[in-house]
Amino acid sequence: MKKIISIAVLVLIVFTVSEISAQTENFKRSNELRKESIQKYLANDYHGFLASTLNAVRLRKNHPTLLYNTAIGYALTNKPDSSIFFLNKIADMHLYFDAGNDSDFVSLWNNEKFKDVVKRLNSSKEHKGQSEFAFSLPEKDLLTESVAYSPLTETFFVGSIHKRKIYSVSKNGEVQIFAESQKNDFGGVFGIKVDEANKLLWACTGYLPQMKNYNEEQNGIGEIIKFDINTKEIINKYRINEGDHLFGDLTINSNGDVYVSDSRSNNIYIIKNGSDKIELLISSDNFVSLQGIDFSNDYKYLFAADYATGLYKIDLESMNVYSINIPEDLTDLGLDGLYFYKNSLIGIQNGVQPQRVIKMNLSDSFNNVLSWEIIEANNEYFFEPTLGVLSGGEFYYIANSQWPLFKNDGSVAPDNELKNPVILKTKLE
Repeated sequence: MKKIISIAVLVLIVFTVSEISAQTENFKRSNELRKESIQKYLANDYHGFLASTLNAVRLRKNHPTLLYNTAIGYALTNKPDSSIFFLNKIADMHLYFDAGNDSDFVSLWNNEKFKDVVKRLNSSKEHKGQSEFAFSLPEKDLLTESVAYSPLTETFFVGSIHKRKIYSVSKNGEVQIFAESQKNDFGGVFGIKVDEANKLLWACTGYLPQMKNYNEEQNGIGEIIKFDINTKEIINKYRINEGDHLFGDLTINSNGDVYVSDSRSNNIYIIKNGSDKIELLISSDNFVSLQGIDFSNDYKYLFAADYATGLYKIDLESMNVYSINIPEDLTDLGLDGLYFYKNSLIGIQNGVQPQRVIKMNLSDSFNNVLSWEIIEANNEYFFEPTLGVLSGGEFYYIANSQWPLFKNDGSVAPDNELKNPVILKTKLE
């Protein structure tokens, strides 16, 4: 059962600050149950497998892989209706699992209700959305993670992890190198943002084997680069050398303060406008893999996407961290880029199948996702979409970072497997 072993993701459900301890214990227990269920499956103890999986899914009710494993458990213990019920829950999320070709469901293959849910699951592979081609870059081996935009000059900026560069793209489509690492000036470029008011470009950079001229001694260094957007000169570097860090994304408030997410230490840092140092803002054991962050319009709240544990709201006055409740037909796992737009969150979700861009409509308190919709899924250009940028009512985003083609040993796939990096755009209105 390859799916049970390879797809499962660790999930923590956090409600309010007072409940965090209990929920942390639930997380630990659910992970134990997941491992236990796999061992029982491999031992052909299907009733035990089902029992352990059910206990785990009760703690992580929106986890698609656990839902799928529960459906398998019911199929293997001759409970077809219950199996189909859980497959329909996955189909409600508009996610795809290849149940129709999974031999664990052989007892259901002639069941008409099973055939119907397989059709629903397969429909999740159909293209949805109206994203359009915006522009592309001429070099294939960039490993593009991020895009930023300057409305004043109508210029886009695209960061390359592999080549340790930032490119500018004019409104006429002219591509130039904005910044390039010379020797060890900076690492691979992750999240980037334009501070129009202060004429700055900010970049998260990290040191990974996927970048050129990688030095293992630099692994774990967290670094933020502050550029003058006009002269292209580096104004300052903010670096943390101790510990294990990877600054993946950042956002800027109305004061020009920069907030940075760290996917390894799972902290959020701040660089105050005019400061020469980077400071710890929030530390929480409940984060597992922090990704995109963004502010509410009034800058009172910071939203964060954790790849493994979902959506959070952070009250910047009290510094309390709250999970955002989601409906049963949505999973908030596998979220990378995250953007606040008109009382909703735009999320780039590359950790589920199909990879997609979704819009999650929030309650006035921001505590709940009330409804959601798919903005784009199964686009022909998609190959691990990552980060984006809002410009008015339009959303521009990296369609094909091509992460799987850049290996941990530093090797890159052959040129005929690589594609030109593409930035797509979609109207949100």
